[in-house]
Amino acid sequence: MKSKKELTEGFARNDEEKVFLASLLDKNEMAQDRGIPSFSKFCTQEQQVIAKRLLDAVHAEYHVFGGYENAERAIFCFLPEYLDESFLFSEDSPLAVVRAEYKGEKQLSHRDFLGSLMGIGIIREAVGDILTEENRCHFLIIRELLPFILQNLAQAGRASLTLSEIPLSELPTPEQKFEESRASVMSMRFDAVISAAFHISREKAAQYVNAGYASLNHLECLKGDKTVKDGDIISVKGLGKAKIEETGATSRKGRLSIVIRKYA
Repeated sequence: MKSKKELTEGFARNDEEKVFLASLLDKNEMAQDRGIPSFSKFCTQEQQVIAKRLLDAVHAEYHVFGGYENAERAIFCFLPEYLDESFLFSEDSPLAVVRAEYKGEKQLSHRDFLGSLMGIGIIREAVGDILTEENRCHFLIIRELLPFILQNLAQAGRASLTLSEIPLSELPTPEQKFEESRASVMSMRFDAVISAAFHISREKAAQYVNAGYASLNHLECLKGDKTVKDGDIISVKGLGKAKIEETGATSRKGRLSIVIRKYA
């Protein structure tokens, strides 16, 4: 049986990821061997992909939980046998939802709320998705920080906030909006698809890839000639994110027709 060090080295790309993956293995052992529920901090989508590969390889029992379906930031939950997934939505859930309401004509942004949270000492890994609406915002946090946030978060931007906790069941689930379009490419190369999806030149797309600004299925991809398939998700810093919905027929000139769903 491989040691923890061997396992993490086989899946991690750097020392930071080794520490992260080792902590997940520790939490899995705590739940399975000692019967203690254990949870990670919030993970990015990239971290989730890497962690799932390792945890699936060791046949770990876990849940990825962000508070609602299709949450971008989520925690890894390791539950002993006497608990099931319903525990995550109970009063003892590891996550809490804060509703922040404010008055004023200017709508506050994701950056306004995140900046205010970090301004009172909350680390990024303790905050999940931040869902802004007109005159209010909902954000998910690690539950143990709830009293501190309710007491200390007074404003965001220049607006005063009225804070309250709401049950996870009352969290308004955001509707994911897409802009669907068709394009044609000479090949399904990563850089060619980026060019088509975000309406930039092939040369500019290659620059984004080479600079490490482009991701394929939430993982950084430095290979412009990587083949993109139906269902793959591509993202470029500063440009957005898109899903390759389907690949159609090849034209007489040899170009492939593709359907792209760009996240609005």
